[in-house]
Amino acid sequence: MDSNGSYALTLAGIGAVQLLAAMSPGLAFLVITRISVGESRRVALAAAFGVANAALCWAIAATLGVHVLLAEAAWLYGILQLAGGAYLVWLGIEAWRHAGTALAPATSKTLSMSCWRAWRLGFSANLANPKVIAFYGSIFVALFAPETPGWGPASPRSSS
Repeated sequence: MDSNGSYALTLAGIGAVQLLAAMSPGLAFLVITRISVGESRRVALAAAFGVANAALCWAIAATLGVHVLLAEAAWLYGILQLAGGAYLVWLGIEAWRHAGTALAPATSKTLSMSCWRAWRLGFSANLANPKVIAFYGSIFVALFAPETPGWGPASPRSSS
């Protein structure tokens, strides 16, 4: 198979795994849903863009080998887990404190969240989730060949 075919096959595999992952809701889904129900479309898109930006950061980190660093430095991974867990606890407490408030505002005049705040919420929700680095690390390890150049995937059987 030529290198162009290997690119297409590798990228299709990553896309399929991403699609499957998107079908299982998690914290980012809940954050975006909460914002989209209670705020404008523009603000909800800003939150979704924040989630996507955090996913891009984790994907770049996985490509650069951060998952190997986290595997070798278990204490660093533990700190990330504790920080992510603390963030999830804080989100749970906030959800419990505001359980009586309506998700959607009564009128459009009560829309209050800025796009910047929505982006930060989406970004921090996805960045605080150490499962995302494991996700990207595992699909990149499974789908990229050991001799993959830094600029793109290559077929394990390709010859120069």
